[in-house]
Order: sequence, then structure tokens, then C-alpha cells
Amino acid sequence: MEARPDALCARPSVHLPPREYWLSDPIVEGLIPTPLDRWGLVDALALFQEVAKTIDPAYEWQSAFSDPHHLQWPGDWYANEVRDSANKMANPQEFRNLAISQWVLPRVLHNWIHRVTEPPPVPSDEVMFYRTEAQRVTTSLFMTVRDGKRYIDSSSLTYRQIHAKLTPYYRQMSLQIKAMQEVPPEFRLVELPEYQAGNVRDMFKLESALGRYATIATADQAMRIVRQASARPKAA
Repeated sequence: MEARPDALCARPSVHLPPREYWLSDPIVEGLIPTPLDRWGLVDALALFQEVAKTIDPAYEWQSAFSDPHHLQWPGDWYANEVRDSANKMANPQEFRNLAISQWVLPRVLHNWIHRVTEPPPVPSDEVMFYRTEAQRVTTSLFMTVRDGKRYIDSSSLTYRQIHAKLTPYYRQMSLQIKAMQEVPPEFRLVELPEYQAGNVRDMFKLESALGRYATIATADQAMRIVRQASARPKAA
């Protein structure tokens, strides 16, 4: 990890905010330390709030397209290594590519983050391992619930037929919930609502709780955070 952050962050002035909107110049003032949570993971909310302070609130963040921003960067720091469950060693590249490790952003914001912030340090092996486990079981459970729900919405099946179709899904969900409970509480992505096997209403509650953690966050979500931060009065 000998690469210099300023070299990693150098970007051509394409798809960047116009210079007249800059409130901070990283060449003059230095790069902003990327905010981290207590596990050493990038704190996306704090990151967007800090980046918003560097651009005039009048700027609209217009961009020709949006694409995924990996919170943990640069990619060269995350090797594609064999995952070792016995020794709790994650595949760093898999960890970096998790849905919860990415946000879809307008390209102009994506570039600006790389322009003004320091690359975050690589988290510990333990954190990457359990973060990956948490994402795996959360996504697996979400997909089981989503697939099972299609039978509930069917108008061509009787109640008895729907129940028969859902029985294997209930069993699978119970196994996945057990797997989720084996992840240490501090690394779980979500605390599940009370769930009773065979209860259709509880399936809907699970889907609602899990959805935001099973998919990549959107550009609209990111821009709401940026605009809210830009609108706040600055401390005296």
C-alpha cells in the first residue's frame, strides 16, 4: 500500500463540478480523510455530508450518467483471494463488491469523491469476513422471501395450494434466519422483526426489513443526503 493518495485521486477535469462552485481545492487544502465507523468501514452518510461541504449549495450535480461507487477503494488494494471460512479470512475483492459496499452515484459526484477524499484504509480480515457473511445471509433470505411472495400474489391458486407452495420456502427461511443469528450481533446488517414460520404477514415484514440491505443504494438516495447537508446552515 505504498501508492500515494494524491496520485490515486488525480482525475482529469471531465465530469467534475465547474471550478467556480468549488469551496475546497484538494491541491491547496489537502484531501479530506474518509469518515469511518467503529469497525473501520466507510461511513457513507458522513462521507456524503463531508463532500457536500466542498461544493457551493447552488450546484445541481448534473451528470450525464450514474454508475456504482465502491466505498472501499482503490480496487488494487482488494485482491481476489480464496475465501477461508475456517480461519475467518474473507476474499477482499468479494467484500469490496458487496451491495452494501457500493452506492450508485451521479458520475460527477463519483469523480469528485475521488478527487477530494483520501482512500480509506483496508478493514481488518475479521471485519471483511463477517461483513461478507452478513451480506450473504441477508441477500439469500431476501431472495427466498421475494420468490415465495409470488405465490401469495397469484390469483389462480387456492389458499391450500398457496400454503403447499410456500412450505419449502418457510423451511428455507428458518435455516437462513438461523444462519443470520450465527453472525455476531455487531456485524449483522439488520435486526429482524419477530418472525413466525408459516405466517404470511411476517414474510412481508421480513422483505421490508431486508430490502435496503440486499441491493445497491441508489443515486437518488445519495443525492438526498448531499442536498440535505448542503442546505444546513454552517456552524459559526
